[in-house]
Amino acid sequence: MGLTMTTRRLVLGMLIAGPALTLPATGQAQSTLRIGTVVTAPHPAVTLMDDFKRQVEQRTGGAINVQLYPNSQLGGEREMAEALKLGSLEGSLNTATVFSTWVPIASVFDMPFVFRDDAHAWAVYSGAVGDRVAAAFPAQGFRVLGFTLAGVRNVFATVPINRPEDVRGRKMRTLQSPLHLQIWSSMGANPTPIPHPEVYNALQTKIVEIADNTATNYVNERWYEVAPHYSTTGHIYAISGLFLSERWYQRQKPEHQSVLKEATQVFARALHKAVVDGDAESLGKAAALGAKVIRIDDKSAWSTPMRPIWDAWIGNDAERRDLIQAITSTQSAALR
Repeated sequence: MGLTMTTRRLVLGMLIAGPALTLPATGQAQSTLRIGTVVTAPHPAVTLMDDFKRQVEQRTGGAINVQLYPNSQLGGEREMAEALKLGSLEGSLNTATVFSTWVPIASVFDMPFVFRDDAHAWAVYSGAVGDRVAAAFPAQGFRVLGFTLAGVRNVFATVPINRPEDVRGRKMRTLQSPLHLQIWSSMGANPTPIPHPEVYNALQTKIVEIADNTATNYVNERWYEVAPHYSTTGHIYAISGLFLSERWYQRQKPEHQSVLKEATQVFARALHKAVVDGDAESLGKAAALGAKVIRIDDKSAWSTPMRPIWDAWIGNDAERRDLIQAITSTQSAALR
């Protein structure tokens, strides 16, 4: 299942030392942008990041050299977020809620059932609400070039999961996010935060029995081999983003900052469509590979017990309440 955690840490350690400064064809100093992600080919994000790389390098005349590290080569999402915070890594394609330790409102996108459909999710994260959330990141050392869609999270397990009651008392892998721990604790599961690269082994060795992720990742990571039951709960739209170290970003020329933002807009639009299409196709692939797909058309049995999570997250915070209201009042806008 790829590099071991020890090897990934060694790679990250070598990268932290930084590459030597080089000169592009124009003679100006070249800045290296290393972007890590946990997803693996053939995930569309990997292919589309190649397009992002070409666009940035061409439009900056080679002044920014983009280096891509998929397949968790630089570690899990939490490790990469910490490296961005320290300024020892320039960029990552990461799940937004992983940053909630530093930017608490980043977890708003992971409120269960807060998005009505794909078009609503797009309208929210690419619009005014997305801009509002992104504005909270620079003060904590991060820059959001743009939010993206990673897919819809569904439950998969070593045993059939048909109803919320089926998760009670069972060990469940969650993201390294306080919100996700809270969600599954409230549902009666025993949540355990485990980095993405270690999910396969955790399921195989029965450290956990349940996890949740997108259909595309379920197939690409071959999790169906160790957890053959996939239930279409659709409880969370996984919103990711292209994140940079704010320290690195501020060292770039204004015109190059604009190139990075514009290239990310192109990337995000293309990835949204690819992920929606890919998740639908991956359900069929999973079934063909031997997974037992449990289709849950009526989500109310899951959404009703998860709804109190909104109120718990909001508490007495007026800003959080207003943010949730802004999301729910946003009109759906299909990607064109």
